[in-house]
Amino acid sequence: MHSGNIAKLLALIRQYGLDNIDEVRWWLSLIELGEMDEGLAEMCLYQCQAYAEERRQRPNFLAPPPTYEELYPEGEDPPDLILGHLVDRPEVPIGISLRGAVHGVLAGTTEGGKSVTLRRLMVAAAERNRSHPNDPVSIIMLDRAPDCLNPKLLLGDDCLHFDAHSTLRLSAKTPIGVSPDHWINHYAETFCARAGLKAARIPLANLMRGLVAAMNPAGAAKPVFPPFRLMLEVLRRLPKRSFADKDPYVDSLTTWLMDVTHGTGKLFESCYGLDLEEDVIAQGKSAVISMPQMSPAWISHFVPDIFVLELLLGRSMRGQQRDSANVLLLIDEADEDVSWANERFFEPSLYPISKGMRQLRKFGVGIFVAVGALNPVSRHVLNAARYKLIFALSDAKCVDMAAQTLLLPPGGAAMLQHLTPGQCLFRSPRWPHAMHVQIHYVPPDRDVVPVFDANPHVPAKRLEDLPGILEALRGTTRQHRQDEAQRTAAEMQGLSAEARNLLIQASTHPYWPVQRLFELGQVPTPQAQIAIRKEIEDRKLADFKQVRPGSRNLLLKMLTAEAWALLGKPPIEIGGRGGIAHMHYSAWIRMVGERRKYSRSVVEWLIPGTNHPADAAWLVDGRWEVFEVVVDCSENLVAHLEAALLHSSEPIARVTVVAPQKKDLDDLRRRVESAPSLAPVLEKIAYEVALVYMKELWP
Repeated sequence: MHSGNIAKLLALIRQYGLDNIDEVRWWLSLIELGEMDEGLAEMCLYQCQAYAEERRQRPNFLAPPPTYEELYPEGEDPPDLILGHLVDRPEVPIGISLRGAVHGVLAGTTEGGKSVTLRRLMVAAAERNRSHPNDPVSIIMLDRAPDCLNPKLLLGDDCLHFDAHSTLRLSAKTPIGVSPDHWINHYAETFCARAGLKAARIPLANLMRGLVAAMNPAGAAKPVFPPFRLMLEVLRRLPKRSFADKDPYVDSLTTWLMDVTHGTGKLFESCYGLDLEEDVIAQGKSAVISMPQMSPAWISHFVPDIFVLELLLGRSMRGQQRDSANVLLLIDEADEDVSWANERFFEPSLYPISKGMRQLRKFGVGIFVAVGALNPVSRHVLNAARYKLIFALSDAKCVDMAAQTLLLPPGGAAMLQHLTPGQCLFRSPRWPHAMHVQIHYVPPDRDVVPVFDANPHVPAKRLEDLPGILEALRGTTRQHRQDEAQRTAAEMQGLSAEARNLLIQASTHPYWPVQRLFELGQVPTPQAQIAIRKEIEDRKLADFKQVRPGSRNLLLKMLTAEAWALLGKPPIEIGGRGGIAHMHYSAWIRMVGERRKYSRSVVEWLIPGTNHPADAAWLVDGRWEVFEVVVDCSENLVAHLEAALLHSSEPIARVTVVAPQKKDLDDLRRRVESAPSLAPVLEKIAYEVALVYMKELWP
């Protein structure tokens, strides 16, 4: 047992974790050998107190940093891409080795150093390429938040700079060596998963296969592929049953294709767009793809997915295996790309980035993702990332997650709140402990005026540019109508005259209450009305819903796809969402606006600047009035009101909450008025029952 100054010295060392300092480790060896006396211990205490004060300000409980010889034993080369150095041993370089799995995660708060590290990776790759001209490393950076980045200043003319909002052109083309059928399966699955349309995967794949076959006759020199706008045109021309057994699948797909074509400008206006292997990697070049503030937002995640799939499927099908990486894919602001929540969209498989980080190791591709916090990141991604760079964090939960990921010793998490910009805790396969690292600073170019490159591409074709397909569509449509007419004549014979009449009236007036439809002819007795409804329901020609918007019950209906086919008519597409009652109430509001002759009266109006669709909207004297219909679910009402009144890029004059009965409105009013965010705009929120609009249509 030690006593006196030696005991005090040991206690101070343990309290502040000073045993990772070289001088302190020397003192400990003297104590262990019995060569330290009380006088020397007193002198060491003065210096140790200075170390302790520094530790109080900047805690550091990490294991002692490695020496150069420990990190790079004899026979092992320093890392291929130098990123920085150890803070406590500046002579020891730290970086990335291109052999094995080259995947990494960068995490930290804004201005912590993630963007600097990505720039440093690009510079390190350029430095390496100058000494290895026959085996260059291509950097592909997806830049969502351009940070005064001038890639040509960093990498010279060997770096291409594309912009998703101007010069870049992408397409659904097949990677070289991959069969169209195999690629289309993955492409359609990814598109529909990101759009939230998993049920529409088969219709989209069928559509793409048919168009690829029609656009590429035997002997075509260079295959072309259908752009989204062409797919949309064909969907609108052909009968829905050409692609799927259920019309709603095709309806949903049509809506999302409209969203893409209207929201992305010319990005996907190509029949053969950017090919990373052909246009960038094979030429020994790198590329920065600027893609800030993309709309619709989910396209911002679909684009990285497709690039990863292009590299993964292309290289695996071509057998392009390598021992070291020659491509690094860097994805900035990747929080939503790699979150665990994505897994439910892609179940039962992994989403593309996660799949790439597990499988691209053998094919010479490394992936680095930069995120704000580790908590939402998929475990598959964290487990596959051999390099982890954690910068300053301030949120307690983020700090705890980072400490677990880095396997920090007790007390080590305190360091994460005191890291200065450009410093990080770094884990790599070379050393079993986290290391305190300073990233070498690469300044941004504050005067950058980007000049974007244009990638080679085949311009998009419209339907009128493809007379063969257009004529085939016309013939298919004519034949479909003839077949439907013959089937209708045969099947209608099995219905009673009253049921046939009700179906015909319902097809002409799809949102009229059933009682109003009966009034258009001789009104059957109540018993006869029940029999008619049962006959139609038994044949699965309509769904009925009984509601009570006023003092008495009201029967609503919605014709099924079988009914429209039986009648030989295309379904009337007015829009709307939710159940039968919700769709009827929204349609009544639209019909009232049309009766009043407002400039516009629509359902499913996308609130400008947001992803929230309003149930109905009127344009009255140049200002929008919005309606939120609440029938069964009220949980998202506050979010929809916030989108309309707080986040819309266009002024909204008023939002009216519509519910079936007055008692429902009372509950909704209390919910709205208790939301603090809506306090400044309560005077713009009105409340009505659905009966008001029904009475105006049918007094």
